[in-house]
Amino acid sequence: MMNSFRTSMTSSYNRSGTRSTSGGSGSSGIYSSSSTRQHSNGDERAARRVMASRLVFLTCLLVVCILLGVGAHRLLTDSETQLAHEQFNAIATRALEEALQITLRKRLGVKAMAAVMSYQFPDAAQWPNVSMVGFDDIAKSIMDVSAVNKTLKHLGLCPFVTPDQLEAFEDYAYHIAFSQINDYPDHIGLRDFNGDGNLTQGVHGFDADLQIYRETNAQYDWDNQYNLFCPFLMHSATHEILLMNINSMDRFGKTVEEMITCANGNDLHMNMNNQTDEEQDEQDHIINMRDQLTECAILGDMMVTYDANAQPKSPGGLVVQPIYPKNNPTQVVGLVMTIYEWEETMAALFTNSREVNGIDCVLQTETQAISYHIQQGISSVTGMGDLHDPRYTTYGQSIELTSKEVFGYTSASYTLTLYPSAEFLEVYSTTNPLVTAIGSVCIVLFTAILFFLYDFFVRQEFHRKQSILEAKRRFVRFVSHEVRTPLNTICMGSDLLQQEMTQYQKTQQKNQNNNNNNKKKDLQDKLTDWSSLNQEVIANAKAAVNVLSDLLNYDKVETKSLHLELALLPIWALIQRTTEEFKIYALAKQICYKVDYSALLQQPPPMTTTETETAACNDDSDVLERGENNTSASKATFRTITSTRDLPLDVREQIVVGDGVRITQVLRNFLSNAVKFTPEKGNITVRVSWQQRSDVLPDATKKKVEFALERGDVVEFPPSGYLQVDVQDSGAGMSPQEVSTVFGEGVQFNVNKLQAGQGSGLGLFIAKGIAEQHGGQLMVSSEGHGHGSTFTMILPLYHAPVCTLPDNLKSAFEEREGPDSSEDTLEAFKILVVDDTDMNRKLLVRLLVGKGHTCGQAENGQVAVELMKAAMDEGTPYDVVLLDYEMPVMKGPEACRQMRELGCSAFCVGVTGNLLPEDILYFKAHGANCVLPKPINIRDLEATWVEHGVSTQGDIPGEYHPVPPSITPKLT
Repeated sequence: MMNSFRTSMTSSYNRSGTRSTSGGSGSSGIYSSSSTRQHSNGDERAARRVMASRLVFLTCLLVVCILLGVGAHRLLTDSETQLAHEQFNAIATRALEEALQITLRKRLGVKAMAAVMSYQFPDAAQWPNVSMVGFDDIAKSIMDVSAVNKTLKHLGLCPFVTPDQLEAFEDYAYHIAFSQINDYPDHIGLRDFNGDGNLTQGVHGFDADLQIYRETNAQYDWDNQYNLFCPFLMHSATHEILLMNINSMDRFGKTVEEMITCANGNDLHMNMNNQTDEEQDEQDHIINMRDQLTECAILGDMMVTYDANAQPKSPGGLVVQPIYPKNNPTQVVGLVMTIYEWEETMAALFTNSREVNGIDCVLQTETQAISYHIQQGISSVTGMGDLHDPRYTTYGQSIELTSKEVFGYTSASYTLTLYPSAEFLEVYSTTNPLVTAIGSVCIVLFTAILFFLYDFFVRQEFHRKQSILEAKRRFVRFVSHEVRTPLNTICMGSDLLQQEMTQYQKTQQKNQNNNNNNKKKDLQDKLTDWSSLNQEVIANAKAAVNVLSDLLNYDKVETKSLHLELALLPIWALIQRTTEEFKIYALAKQICYKVDYSALLQQPPPMTTTETETAACNDDSDVLERGENNTSASKATFRTITSTRDLPLDVREQIVVGDGVRITQVLRNFLSNAVKFTPEKGNITVRVSWQQRSDVLPDATKKKVEFALERGDVVEFPPSGYLQVDVQDSGAGMSPQEVSTVFGEGVQFNVNKLQAGQGSGLGLFIAKGIAEQHGGQLMVSSEGHGHGSTFTMILPLYHAPVCTLPDNLKSAFEEREGPDSSEDTLEAFKILVVDDTDMNRKLLVRLLVGKGHTCGQAENGQVAVELMKAAMDEGTPYDVVLLDYEMPVMKGPEACRQMRELGCSAFCVGVTGNLLPEDILYFKAHGANCVLPKPINIRDLEATWVEHGVSTQGDIPGEYHPVPPSITPKLT
């Protein structure tokens, strides 16, 4: 609809194929074509089956067409010319009546909408500042009832606004009318009036050159007698034209002016002296009919309309219906408008008669005419003017579509005339068998063309969807790589700055002397300010990374490809570590932040199977003694828990088998939302409990569940109930409707007020997918707005005494169990850092050296392989290799593969921004032990070392497996 009023507006798009490659790690390699796509034998067989089906279909089609031709030949006679005339009369009569009914129904639809507005706002004083919630729905209902085949497509409301009402009207439109409609975008009615890119509000119009300008005084390029604005306040089809003044364009404004003149009765008494008595009686009758409010609906003359792409369509006519408030029936305050698109009316004439061919339709007014041709019941424009075959003029049938009893007497008069053509008559006079044969061939050819067109478009649609999917994945890979790479430098630089400032502060505090107290105090204050500022930089950079991670995780959850790296998780320690992270954020907002483990102190004794397994640990006297001490402690003194190490033994023996990173992600999402939405001095309580459900575990002989861990171990444990973590806050709360949709994708509530535009709206959707993949679930409850919310995570628990675990799992499990363990307990490793970005290498090396490690550097995969070979020859191999993915000369996966072939057993970590599932599998298939995202976090790296039990003994196997074609990433 917007383009029907802006006829000369064009747009161009600059799709440049070039882009900057600066600042990216091997960025050009991501978008270059890589491996050749190979079709499997199954695809080839499917293609052959499809081709065979096409041939069978064409054969059947040919047989059917031949049969139809023979049947038609037998039915044709030489005497059907008269029948053709009779058929035309019948068809034309039905079509003309249908055309009149369609026109009347459209008219009634406009009238009904005007009546609704008249009764909704019955006082003239209410206008023009009126708006109706549900206008779109009411308009659509009226259009569905009053129009056939949806030929009435839109209705618009335009109140009349005087110049002195303009400012108040604009404020009302923006702050009240538009805000009541949830579907209206924020930019509705905003326009760039100055060409400087700044959008401002205001009623706008178009000059003679169709250039937009802001209305101020209701003075136009055409001669008008009413100083009024007529802007769109509501429209059922498009919101883009709201606040556009239709009076600014003469082709619309003149029609509106005629309606106002008619409605005010100004022209009803003109030229009365020159009228006959009959004419005066008719004029008096019209004046007396003013209370019916129907005569002044004006249908304008033909004008060209345009589609959504600014392409001209067949002519149409503007219809305007005055609105009279119920309590002021003689005062016109606005209008309801629509556009009659005559081509749509023609298309509806033969909807139920698709066999009709060769009828010429001529629609004309006093000044213009347009011709249509009917083919197979479908109308198409022949051209402007009366273009029917003059040989058949005597057969024409006409009807007036715009009766003066329905439209105002100043409306354009439309007459529709139908004529037969030679094509129509030939249908009934064809008896020649040759013509029948030719017709059969034509049917075959036509049907075959339709078939091939259909097949072509189906294949095009298939390839289009494939292209969209590939473009989506390229976009995700682009965002991941091109944004994470610079963020990597930012985050590592900030981490390094924070680390060195902290060390400097500690050194200064130790060396402080009394003589320089004030000077050093100032320095300490500055260092504190710098540290605080740097923490803000780190937090914002990591927030950007979290949004990117949400995009990647959303893709994985949506495609059901989220990979879980299963491990044995000491869940209580994981919960404590995660909740500890948010204490400082809660403290900054003066939030009362509590973590309640009391429910874990009141658990009943473990079931028989667990007791049996615990008894099996009695061979180890140290374990038995520890168990006795813990058990007695739980019965006597455990009332306040300061560490999950203080929990009773039977509680600590409950574990979760899952992906620790993903579960931590869920908890962090709960806690960050709680801190974000809880006001200052509010309350946040985290309650941790163990639910031993008898309906799930009816007896102690419950069958054990088997798991294949990420490191290749296969273990089995008996279920022991469910872990329940409740995060309760006193924040904004939610309505019942919000509670029901909170876990949906992209859901955000009151973004500007509550979230300041932060967040992707995907966090809870992803968290729900993670919990469900672990066999658990997420729930939420709230008593309403202002009463806070409670988010609950439930995960299955399994009984796994440490003493029953294999030795290779026991050590790693015990290292991860302690929440108080720090990076200081890690060994100092010899690490090879491989990245083609100098700054990334330098920052990462400095961070690692600051942790006590020894580091080597390589700018590409080839150099890394040479350094590894040299170190192995010297007998001092590297313990850990950190490999970037995209690098010149040799990429990370290939370098990892060659290192493994040299016999390298170092712990290889892929460090990359390419985190699509196929990229990770590709890296691991080339020998990487794990893959971490950019920007790399030192704590995550150290946690990975602990999880995999990395040591300087080089006991982490680096097995190399050939890359299956199915997981080779398509780096396009």
